Amino acid sequence: MQETNLFDRRSTRDLSRDIRLSILRTHRTAGGGHLGSSLSIVEIMAVLFHRHIRPIQPEEKTWSGDRFVLSKGHAALALYCTLESTGQISAPQLATFGKNGSALEPHPNENLLPQVHVSTGSLGQGISAAVGLALGMRLRQTGGRTFVLIGDGEANEGQVWEAARSATMLGLSNLVVILDDNQMQQDGPTPDIMRMADLPASWSAMGWAVAECNGHACNAIETALDVLLATKGSMPKLLHARTVKGCGVDFLENRTESHYPPALSEEELALVQYRLQRF
Repeated sequence: MQETNLFDRRSTRDLSRDIRLSILRTHRTAGGGHLGSSLSIVEIMAVLFHRHIRPIQPEEKTWSGDRFVLSKGHAALALYCTLESTGQISAPQLATFGKNGSALEPHPNENLLPQVHVSTGSLGQGISAAVGLALGMRLRQTGGRTFVLIGDGEANEGQVWEAARSATMLGLSNLVVILDDNQMQQDGPTPDIMRMADLPASWSAMGWAVAECNGHACNAIETALDVLLATKGSMPKLLHARTVKGCGVDFLENRTESHYPPALSEEELALVQYRLQRF
C-alpha cells in the first residue's frame, strides 16, 4: 500500500454507505443513469480509492502513481461519486453529471477528466488498454500498478480473454483485474444469455493469481486484495468479487430493470437512506 497518510482512514463500510447515497442523489439530480451497475461496485471502489490508489496531487504535472480503468464504463456514476468522496472532484462538479458540457459524461472520457486514464464504454476494450498501461509502466520502471474493473457480462467479449492471455505471456504482475460478478447484464441474467465456465478456475488456468470474496464486504475485499498484491512472481492478478446488481435498493436488486431506471422518487430515496443509515 502506498503512502497511507494520503488516505481517508474512516471505515470503508461508512465510506461505502456515503458513496451509495451519493450515487442515488446524483442519479436523482440527473434524472436517470446506469444505476444497478454503479451500485454493485460501491464497496470495491471505496476500498480501491480509499486504501490503495493514491490520489493525484495538485502539484503533479504528470501521473506517477497507480492507474485505474473502469472497463465497464456505464458504471461511471460510481467512479465520479468515489472521486468526490476523496476530494478529487467537487460536490458542485458532481452535480453536473450527465448535463450538456459537463466533464462527467455518462461514460468516462479521458479528455475531460484527469483522473480518467482510459475512455471506456464499448465493453471488453478496457482490459486491453489496461494491459498496455501496465506494460508501459513496467518499461518506464515507474513502480506503479494498473487496476481495471470489468463485469461478468463483459466477460462474454472475446477481447477480454485475448487480453488476459496476453497479460500472462507478458508477465504483468503489476496488473490487477477486479471482476464484478453480479450475475446480471443489460438484458437479463448472465447465465441465461451466455453461460460462463467457472470464472476463477478459468483465469487460474490461464496463469493468473486469483482470489475470491464477497464484493459487498469491505473487510473481505481488503483482505483478498492484500493477499493478491503480496503475491510474488510474474503472474497478473484477478479478484473475483461476488456482487448484487442494484445493491442497497431492495426493489432493484437482481432485477433487469435496475440497469437504467428512472430516478427514485423523494419518498423512495428517503426510505433507502433510512435503511442504509441503520445498516
